[in-house]
Amino acid sequence: MKELIPKRHMEALRILVELLPEKEINWAIMGSTNLVLQGIDLEYGTDDIDILTDKDGAFAIEKILKKFMTKAVGFREVEKFKAYHGTFRINNIHIDVVGDMINKIPNGDTWKENLTKETKTIVFYDALRIPVVSLDREHHAYTKRGRIEKAKMIKERMAKES
Repeated sequence: MKELIPKRHMEALRILVELLPEKEINWAIMGSTNLVLQGIDLEYGTDDIDILTDKDGAFAIEKILKKFMTKAVGFREVEKFKAYHGTFRINNIHIDVVGDMINKIPNGDTWKENLTKETKTIVFYDALRIPVVSLDREHHAYTKRGRIEKAKMIKERMAKES
């Protein structure tokens, strides 16, 4: 049977779940790792872990994960987004933390990623309780970014659940 999430990833996720207090910090896994956690079979797998939070959460996570930090949290603007962004490496897995993320797409449109009761959910995977961005929100984001193939996969997965 194919391993959906490699062991190294699961070990990094376990460390994140154990270290990051969900009640004190509003955070969730997003992106490809999130999609796999929610049952979407990505042929290529996932090579990093993306964490969505707010500005305060990004700095709180930085303090907790200090020994894993590769780039301190700071406000950065790149082609696809602007956010309070920092990078970490746990078990040789690259971790991106983004707070108060504002997505940008080529036509100039922008939208802010907010974690609310409607956009965040919990998955149980390998005996871990993991906060994740909802598939509905991921579908919206991938559609707006023009990543139609992933958006289609998400929509098909959501249809199976309803």
